[in-house]
Amino acid sequence: MLEIIPTPHTDPEVVDFLMHYGDLTLGKTTVLCKDTPAFIANRVGVFGMMAIMNAMEKLQLNVDEIDALTGPVIGRPKSATFRTGDVVGIDTLVKVAKGVHDNCPGDEAKDQFSIPAWLHKMVENNWLGDKTGQGFFKKVRSASGEKEILTLNLQTMEYGPRQKPKFATLETAKPLKT
Repeated sequence: MLEIIPTPHTDPEVVDFLMHYGDLTLGKTTVLCKDTPAFIANRVGVFGMMAIMNAMEKLQLNVDEIDALTGPVIGRPKSATFRTGDVVGIDTLVKVAKGVHDNCPGDEAKDQFSIPAWLHKMVENNWLGDKTGQGFFKKVRSASGEKEILTLNLQTMEYGPRQKPKFATLETAKPLKT
């Protein structure tokens, strides 16, 4: 998606050109939006991630369980929630969430953008995802030299082997074709 954010002084012909250029030349879904914190895509995407993180705490689920529930099974990419966070960067996620929280005092969903303590701790530890080699996941070599992906336990802030979550509803949905 390409977001076009004109100022009150932007020539309407420039806006029209950019809208058409994004659609026709770049092949993007081009949208006209207001100058608001995080614009559209980041605001919606980070809202979704933060809402899932808040629900995770309430439901006492872990990183592997959430990613099993928020990936392809609901029509989202395989990277789901936390792998996407590692790719985007934990610091970027926190900056966008904090920016919306701090700059949208009247937003009815403001509390969804509150940063959990464990997310602050990850930034403090410089566990920023792919850019630092560890975030919600960490790639290591096992004793036999094979690559292994560890998952961060958000209660202990320690890495451990990935878990293959088993949910009856997911098992039931597997044979269904879309």
